[in-house]
Amino acid sequence: MFAGIVVGVIALLFPGALLGSAWASKKLSGKPRALKKVFLDHGYALIPLGIMLWIGFGLTLFLVNWSYIPVVISDPFGFGWNLFGTRDVPWTPITWVLPNVIATFSILGMILSLDIGWKISLQMSSVKRQAIRPFLPFAVFVVAVTLLYQSFFL
Repeated sequence: MFAGIVVGVIALLFPGALLGSAWASKKLSGKPRALKKVFLDHGYALIPLGIMLWIGFGLTLFLVNWSYIPVVISDPFGFGWNLFGTRDVPWTPITWVLPNVIATFSILGMILSLDIGWKISLQMSSVKRQAIRPFLPFAVFVVAVTLLYQSFFL
């Protein structure tokens, strides 16, 4: 059941919300543009956010598990060896920085994605005042995804 919910969110809810944001951007731009093009452009704009979320997540895994490295180097096959005298190093996760790491990378990814989304909106409406309207749905989507992600970890 849990796997079904996760797959449903990943395969239906998230792309559906992005499609809704693209549709709203298309309508608010006031210019004839294919929904598929707007949807794909918004998808490309999410790449920096996705990369930064993965970097932050991966770095938190490293910070929690870094102390296993000297243990594994000293006993790589689990035979009880102590090649470098580090087999008995205690597990000492670095957890106090995890919220800061998650927040930093997710906010950086959000800013980069919003920057690309703004440039896409400028392509939809070359006048800056008119570009704000198609940009708003995408901005709301990106900020909501960032806040949702941060709520899982902070």
